[in-house]
Amino acid sequence: MQKIPLPLFEAILAFADEKNIEAAAKKLGLTQPALSKQLKRLELMLPEPIFFLRGRRKEFTPFGRALCLRLQERLGGIQTAVEEEILLASSATAANIRIAARREVLHRILRISFQGSLSFQESYHEEILQKVSSLEAEVGITYKVPKTYELIAKPLFTEKFQLAIPKSFLSKLSHKSYEQLLEYPCLSYGENDELLEKFFEHHNLRKPNAFRMMEDYAALALMVEKGFGWALLPSYFCPKNSLRIEIARELLPSREFYLIYRSEYKNISWFKNLLKEIQNCF
Repeated sequence: MQKIPLPLFEAILAFADEKNIEAAAKKLGLTQPALSKQLKRLELMLPEPIFFLRGRRKEFTPFGRALCLRLQERLGGIQTAVEEEILLASSATAANIRIAARREVLHRILRISFQGSLSFQESYHEEILQKVSSLEAEVGITYKVPKTYELIAKPLFTEKFQLAIPKSFLSKLSHKSYEQLLEYPCLSYGENDELLEKFFEHHNLRKPNAFRMMEDYAALALMVEKGFGWALLPSYFCPKNSLRIEIARELLPSREFYLIYRSEYKNISWFKNLLKEIQNCF
């Protein structure tokens, strides 16, 4: 089969996107007759028809639909590559960098200096990897390590945990035991706090009588500070008016957080400077 020019494939994809010959022609900057001529030429170069007429309207044959799906997969990758190269070649002032991380992690980097524009996306760990992989974010901060060579994971900080108990609770604890602590409200990080579950399991404890759930550690720390409950918190939170007990490493292993970014960016000087700015926040 003879080699088919790329503009003919672009013509059929524009028609597939717009579902209308006039709108597709406008999208490509062509006249309607010129686009119709391109589609006819493409059809003549293929072994099977790609269109049939329903009344006066062109519609795809099964072969035409299958061809479009395959082209969208292949040419979509080309478009992504072009967009990446444009980003890599642009200066910092023209760049819009999206950073995905947990809320309290984002709070630590809000004041970083950057010549371009920054936007922050509150996200959780699996979601962060997905966003960086799919180019929905340029930088992610997470303890999840990517399993693809396309993403780089650069160590950022270690997250250790502590048990934070309001001092107002301590005066009422006769034996200062974890069991007695369960009579007081426990603050949970989200609906399913895996670290809290490990803590209960390790000490063979039942679940507390009362749970209060918050969606970020900064809110939990504030609740402890106000005396509303006790919680497991990252060690970089220091709520006032509370006793803080470091959790043993064998009970809750520390978590290594990483800067996650695509390998294409690793040699861009302004991007490397941005990563250093983020690292300085930790």
